[in-house]
Amino acid sequence: EGVYTPDEENRWMASLAMDDSGNIGLGYSVSSTTTYPSIRYTGRLAADPPGLMTQGEASLIAGGGSQLSTASRWGDYSMMAVDPLDGCTFWYTQEYIAVTGNAPWRTRVGSFKFPSCTSLPTGTLTGLVSDGVTPIPGATITATGDYATLTDANGMYTLVLPAGVYDVTASMYGYLPSTVSGISIAADTVTKQDFVLKPGTT
Repeated sequence: EGVYTPDEENRWMASLAMDDSGNIGLGYSVSSTTTYPSIRYTGRLAADPPGLMTQGEASLIAGGGSQLSTASRWGDYSMMAVDPLDGCTFWYTQEYIAVTGNAPWRTRVGSFKFPSCTSLPTGTLTGLVSDGVTPIPGATITATGDYATLTDANGMYTLVLPAGVYDVTASMYGYLPSTVSGISIAADTVTKQDFVLKPGTT
């Protein structure tokens, strides 16, 4: 449970679904005094800290106009679903406005998936990110192949990865990033890798 408000724009009429790996996709409408009614989406991985959408925001389509009438209906067709063929592909349907008019709604259908959702054998990478003494919450952990997550309030992270070899980087604003190369992830095993970040120059 949580509230997704990365900036001052308005987000509403959301729909979400969960893939076979436990990742969540969230789609919604967005608008403001400077943004025409558009469609965006975000998400979280199964192992991400609770209450957060950690995977960033992406645009399905940007609107090109505004509604001039007082018609109050919106989002009749907002729906997020997971493709039953692979259990990983999210399909999202939502309305947007392409050109200014009384009620020129249009419907857009788009799809996306998280790299961590796979039918391949997987293992778990976990560890602590600290400055050598104090845990660092909110640090970003990225692994080869665009896998990413954040550390929780205790500086801990967990990534579920397909079996293989990865270069993993821990980073946080105000600190120098740290990379460990050649981390081997075996199927059905837990691999531990801690990171110590040094303060950067302000």
